Order: sequence, then structure tokens, then C-alpha cells
Amino acid sequence: MDKTGLIWKFKVNRELAQGEKSGRLLVGEASVPNPSSQLTAIRMNSTYLECVDKFYFGKGDITATGIFVFVGLTIFLSLGIREIFAYPTVPEYEQGEALFVIIAIPVTVIPAMFFFWFTGLGKELFRYTHCPVRFNRKTRMVHVFRLNGTVMSEAWDKLYFVIGVGEEFETREVRFHRMSEDGKTVLETHALPSIACWDRPRSQWEFVRRYMEEGPAAVLPHIDHVLDAHIGQPGKRESFGHGYWIFSVNCSPLIFYVFFPMNIAYVIGRWIAMRTCKHPVWPAEIEAVCQVEPDDPYQVDANHLPEGVKP
Repeated sequence: MDKTGLIWKFKVNRELAQGEKSGRLLVGEASVPNPSSQLTAIRMNSTYLECVDKFYFGKGDITATGIFVFVGLTIFLSLGIREIFAYPTVPEYEQGEALFVIIAIPVTVIPAMFFFWFTGLGKELFRYTHCPVRFNRKTRMVHVFRLNGTVMSEAWDKLYFVIGVGEEFETREVRFHRMSEDGKTVLETHALPSIACWDRPRSQWEFVRRYMEEGPAAVLPHIDHVLDAHIGQPGKRESFGHGYWIFSVNCSPLIFYVFFPMNIAYVIGRWIAMRTCKHPVWPAEIEAVCQVEPDDPYQVDANHLPEGVKP
């Protein structure tokens, strides 16, 4: 999963690029004929649509990589220490090699681990299980739960939507910019969630656009899963099985089963990461403008699952 916006920051305080000026996605125009939630919806109702953030589906891979590095280095260091303590049965040249390993690891690896923590693990562990994006069609506002726990709120009609390309894997995604008052400077950038192997950002954009412009009835037939039962409730922890499912749908079946042992390790990394993180809680003022009518016929969440929608 591309980490642009997490490790590599979005470029802000800049003018729009030429491709962004010519490729703007307009909220009043359909992009593709068939919208798709792409398994990103947490819940939906007549007031708002809430989705996960772009990093939700890849959460855990940084943690798993960190575990691989830590375990590998621990084994490497242990072998070197064992050789030293095996003296005098070990030849002198092997003792020298073992001593070199013991000295080299702290000098080179410890700084590398600090770098890995600040660039990766520190952004995935002890943070939030997910950073939701809420689209309120009644107030026509978009609320984004930032990585640091603060919230960005901007009018739907003021946001600038474009197709962006990731820095890491060059995957396409729908990005939206919060612009300056004169509409010339990008102040903040976020991205709609998407599943890496699907690479269909326009269909996911059309799902959100159609909800905001046409209402929940227009997108209800295009929802097959909601994540509310697994991550949408405070105190609710994602199960290992759900993490396995999330990881399996985020890559092609061929890749998943060919690299099955490694993928299981990444699922374990996700399980660990999720248990160090806390559940995001929207500020009271946002919840106040996102009230849902008890008899809302378009509620889709853990307690309201229309036929064909799976939790």
C-alpha cells in the first residue's frame, strides 16, 4: 500500500500542477457509469457517509517489516555473542569475525532502527486504528480525522478533487485539496481510500460523489460490505480473522497465496498494530451536526444490514 501522505508527505503550500488544473474531478459530473464503495464504507445513512482512510487497508505492513528486521538482527547478534563465548574452542579468525559483528551492529543498526521508528513504526503503532472521513450531505461538509487526532472540516463544494499518483508504487488515487481563499494555493491534501489491487479510483470517487449529489438511494445498491461491526464502535477491536480478510482483499489472489507465509506474518503485524492503537472519536460539535433520524430508511451499519450487505 502506497504510504504517500504517511511517510512521504503530500506537497502543500504550492500552486496546482498543470495536470491538476486540467484533470479536476467535478462534483456535478459523473465520472464513470458504475460506482463502487470498494469495501471502504464504515456506515451510511441519509445524513452522512463515513469511510476509512487510505492507510487502513495497508496498516500492519510497516510493523511486520519492523518485526522481521528486529528478529533477524537479534539472531545475527546472538550468533556473534555465542562465538565469542565459545573461546578457546573457536579459531582466532572466527572470534575476530564475531567481535566485528557485535561492534558493527550497534554502530550501524541502532541508528537505522531509530530512523525506521520515526519514519514508519512511529506512524503506525500507538496512533489510531483508522482515521475516518465523513461526508455530510445535509450540511455539504467533509470532515477528515487527521493522523494526529485533529479534524479538518471543509465545504464539499470548495474541495479540489483530482486523480493523484503515489510516490512509492505509483498507484492512482483520488485526492482532495483544501485550497486558499483565492483558490490558487494547496493548503492541505488528503486521499479517498482504495484497495491497491483494484486500482479503480474513479469508481470509488463516483460512489462518494453520487452519495453527496444524489443521495443514499443512489448508492445503496452499490454497497456490499460495511465495516461498522469491526471498527466503527469505540472499544471494538479488529479480530485476527477480519485482519486476514482485509489483507487478502488488498492484493491479488495469486500474490496472496504464492507468498502465503509472508502474508500471514503481515497479518500478525496488523493485529499487533491494531492493538496498540486507540479508536478515533469525533468532536462533539461534529457529532451534533451528524445526527441520524431513528427511522432513517437508508441506515446501513452494524445494526442495520439491508439484504445483500455483509458486515
